[in-house]
Amino acid sequence: MRHHLETTIKPLLGKTLASLTRRSENEVDIRFTDGTFRIVDVEGDCCSYSAFYAIDPGDAIGGELLEIVEGAFPEDSLSATTADDRETALARVREEGIAGFEEPEYLSIWNIAIRTTTGTALIRHINTSNGYYDGHTSYRDLI
Repeated sequence: MRHHLETTIKPLLGKTLASLTRRSENEVDIRFTDGTFRIVDVEGDCCSYSAFYAIDPGDAIGGELLEIVEGAFPEDSLSATTADDRETALARVREEGIAGFEEPEYLSIWNIAIRTTTGTALIRHINTSNGYYDGHTSYRDLI
């Protein structure tokens, strides 16, 4: 899924990625060398809880932004093949001290892939629910 392509992501294409910082379990700060930025938020739908639990910058920092992709991926895509398995994701969530995932009934684990000319960064997302709901992301300027 390419979120908000025309209004949020498209103006950032070609900008050089400076940093990715997890501000909280629900916010990640995406900054570029020219001073522009976006905050990506994650929120659980009804009866679920979502969190960002890790950022793996890979070689993306210093490269020009090509795309930001999230959601369901083809099985052979970088985003799908690098998603954590259940045990790894839960261990990383516990390591970060994020509550709400002690005994999850149903987990959804995926990445937001930030592809640049030098590599791909992964922002790791997890959602727990009763199996009927998931989380959603939104992108905004810092106010």
